[in-house]
This record gives sequence, structure tokens and C-alpha cells, in this order.
Amino acid sequence: GNSARLLAATGSLTDAMAKSNDALAICKRIYEADPENYLAESELAGAFETRGEVLAKAGRPREAVSDFITAVNLRRKLTERKNGDNYNLSNLAETLLNLGKTYEDLGGVQNLTAAEKAYRESLSLWKEIEAAGLLPRYYANRPALAAEGIHRTAAR
Repeated sequence: GNSARLLAATGSLTDAMAKSNDALAICKRIYEADPENYLAESELAGAFETRGEVLAKAGRPREAVSDFITAVNLRRKLTERKNGDNYNLSNLAETLLNLGKTYEDLGGVQNLTAAEKAYRESLSLWKEIEAAGLLPRYYANRPALAAEGIHRTAAR
């Protein structure tokens, strides 16, 4: 996941896509071998999110939305399975932020409405994490990013 993100950030999108596809294939195999394995499911969600990020950077936002939605659904399921898992909750909030941004980039009324919804859910989760005193420093700006996304998309 991290090597795909690094490659995407440095402009090597073809390599980033290959790495993210490889990681996703590995995570799918591990998860399918043991679907009750919480960590395997979490890693699968992360692999979908990473590929979504790469797809978004590659100018393929519709495909990115699909991967982000899959990651969100997996993360929601994980949150239901293990209540109080701050690690997964912050990952869900971050994935929703990515989903909102990608919908926003697509534009159009339906996509902006979907973006606002994703931003609102992300902000709600960040506030929950923050209220519990569990907001990691490296995510400190995320509530503000979600609020800014709401402001942009609600003002359409």
C-alpha cells in the first residue's frame, strides 16, 4: 500500500497501479482463505482504498469511487464486528474523506450530494474520535478538511 502511494505521489502512476493491483490480489487471497480474520479484512479494505487513491491520481475517478465504496463497506462491517476499534474507525473516517473528495472532483449535482454525505459522515466520526481523546496528531487536520468539504459541496 505505502509503496503504491509513494509511486503515485512521485508520478510513476503505471508502477503505482501495478503495485496496488498486486497488493489487492494478495489481500483478496488471504481474506478469501479466512473471511473471519479481522486483520485480513482490514488489510483488504486498505488495499481497496490505496488503489482508489492511485486511480484518483491517474484521472480515473469513477473507478476510484467504486474502490472507495468497497473500502467503506468493509470498514463499516469491521466497525460493527469490533466496536471501539479506534484504528478502524479512523480508517473509515479517512476513507469517507477520500470518497467525498473524489465525488466532489467528479462534479454534478448527484456527485456533490454524495460528496457532502461522505464528508458529513467523516466529520461525525472524526468528532467521535476526537471527543474520546483518541485523535492521532497526524489526523489533527481531518475534522477541518471534512468541514471544508461540507462547506464547498453544500454551497453548490
